[in-house]
Amino acid sequence: MNPPPLNPPTIYGLFTALNDCLPETQNTYRWEAYMTDREFPDSSLCFVDKVTWHKSYSMDQHEFLRFEIKAPDGPHRAIVVVDRTVDISSIAKMSAVALTSSGCCTSSRVFTQAAVDQVTAATMGTPWGDKLMDNHNCSLVSTLTFSTCAPSADELSTLLALISEYRETYHLIDSQCFWYAKTAFKALVELFNGSENPADEDHDGGKIHGSKLPLPGDVHHICRMYKERREALPPHSDRVSRSCFPLLITC
Repeated sequence: MNPPPLNPPTIYGLFTALNDCLPETQNTYRWEAYMTDREFPDSSLCFVDKVTWHKSYSMDQHEFLRFEIKAPDGPHRAIVVVDRTVDISSIAKMSAVALTSSGCCTSSRVFTQAAVDQVTAATMGTPWGDKLMDNHNCSLVSTLTFSTCAPSADELSTLLALISEYRETYHLIDSQCFWYAKTAFKALVELFNGSENPADEDHDGGKIHGSKLPLPGDVHHICRMYKERREALPPHSDRVSRSCFPLLITC
């Protein structure tokens, strides 16, 4: 008889118990608070193994990031999905905005609403972990891996919260789900020397029904803000010393 599976480590906001019925879900600000809490330092020992950027086939063509994060105990991994959405009751306002084939607005009104930046996490191999891993109805835009200096969960949480803070509103043209996903993806490449592997096929990342969306040049500023915020965090003895931090200067 096979031994029963081991429970994952108790790291709130990242790993769920094997019998949990729901995933861990919170906004990026709350997630950073959990991941950087000095009373629960184990998040600094959980490292991102892979990042994948996805685009939905559905009408809204939603884009999001998915992270595989390794636990300190070895065998367990967390699946973390991060995306930018908007309150569903506000979607009707989008009817005032239309895109031409060149990606320009045909209306003087521009859809702007408070963004909902959400982190959803579960342990890989659990029912909710399997749901978060499901690739049904979405395509792969690109993959990111780290050879020498992967971000820890607490470092990732700081970056995501900063991106949410940098552009707090959902703007249909320049700060929508594509902007959030690509900004986080490119910042991780710069900050942690990530290796990007775009999908073999063109899955139209950053397009709405064929119209290319512009991406503001925010990555440089966010990288510098990230360095400043990490340096300002109160130190604790369990936080891992990071030999890759000099890379931040190049952002």
